[in-house]
Amino acid sequence: MNFLPLVKNAIAEGTTGIQASHLVVGDVKQSIYRWRNGDWRILHSDLKNDLHAENVKEEELSFNRRSSENVIRFNNFLFQKLPSILQNQLNDIFVASDLGYLQEYWESGNSSLIVKAYEGSSQQITESTLSGGKIEVKFFFKGEEPEEEDVNPLAATYAIERIIELLKQGFSMKDIGILVRKNSEAVQILDCIFQKSNYDRLTAAAGKTFQVISGEALKIMNNPAVQLLLSTFRLLSVHEPESGIYKAECARLWYQVRNPGLQQVGISTEDWIGFSFK
Repeated sequence: MNFLPLVKNAIAEGTTGIQASHLVVGDVKQSIYRWRNGDWRILHSDLKNDLHAENVKEEELSFNRRSSENVIRFNNFLFQKLPSILQNQLNDIFVASDLGYLQEYWESGNSSLIVKAYEGSSQQITESTLSGGKIEVKFFFKGEEPEEEDVNPLAATYAIERIIELLKQGFSMKDIGILVRKNSEAVQILDCIFQKSNYDRLTAAAGKTFQVISGEALKIMNNPAVQLLLSTFRLLSVHEPESGIYKAECARLWYQVRNPGLQQVGISTEDWIGFSFK
């Protein structure tokens, strides 16, 4: 939804001589990565252009109240150095492209765009900031990836090994999270985790059944209890000769709901087949 007309109307209806307050919240540094198709230009420049600069007052959150001290200092160092490096490389590419007819357009703001986008990115620690923290950066190059389709990607394999190390160090499963850019990368890591050899090692390191919560798992349609309810409705709506598969599905889901920690359903082959004749 485009909120610009609503904001413009709210400003226009303000009392004469009194400036109304309308809060717009966002982070250029996050939207620049285009997560969920975010457009960083909305906050960086469009807001001032559309509403006029005199109507916009910027306020930044100077304190980081979530990260540990080493993480904050690492981020500050990174965002102080990288923007100018990337901007210089981009400017060099533009000069090498010999697009003289775009020179004026480029120098009108694009030649310093990345640096401006990361202005004010430095954050301060607070009295309650936890000391310590660790950052490890590892790069994987496409040329290092195995060609066989049945071999796990390097990043997924590395993630499994790091998780095992953390579990052995005493971290709980709930303290470990994996962030990925694409859904396909999440699938790769989950496939790697649930391979029997890896899953057994993770379970042994955790000291109990290794469990994973993903975005897909949190969807209500993936809840076994909801699936059992839907399968029961389907069972009640079909003819008796067609009910065998739905009976089997209900039995599987019922067993899964009653035994959430078990990975295999304890129903024999004869039991499954028997549902077709009941």
